[in-house]
Amino acid sequence: MDELEDDDVPARVFDGMFVGGALLPDEALATTLKDIGYDPEAPRKTYSARVWRAALEVARQHVYPTRPDAEGFRALGRRFADGFGKTLVGKVFRSVAPLFGVDRTILSVPRYLHVVRRKMDLSMHAVGVNRYRLIASDPYPNPEFIAGCMLGILDVFSIEGTAVVLLNEPPRFELEFSWE
Repeated sequence: MDELEDDDVPARVFDGMFVGGALLPDEALATTLKDIGYDPEAPRKTYSARVWRAALEVARQHVYPTRPDAEGFRALGRRFADGFGKTLVGKVFRSVAPLFGVDRTILSVPRYLHVVRRKMDLSMHAVGVNRYRLIASDPYPNPEFIAGCMLGILDVFSIEGTAVVLLNEPPRFELEFSWE
């Protein structure tokens, strides 16, 4: 894939992870992030999805080095959901979420994720009471990170949920998440 064609991750996504408070880089992390193409001190308007994926891997290794990969990415996804909530788009999402309620908010997730990753195709389906299936196609998939993001959205409502990766056959993945 051509690098210009792959530029689809807006700077605000990186801000949600590394500037908004989700994960403020120390010197070692900042240096590693610069090495992979992201410099919080000299932000670009957009980044390659490859850089975003590499930044997530670097952050997981830095913050959760002893956790299994899946657990680390989920924890990072939750932190990202919180940090992204401090960006302009995230503030809008958080302000309307209580007005919409949890079900309508969950069903609106594809629209918001499209803002985050324009080349990610995503759909959300209710499959029971308090149970949803997310179906995605992403050239750089990370279903465990997205599962953590979904759990982070439930955190907005003070709901403890579960998320299960049902399918992980890149570029396609499916998640099911639910709560009591």
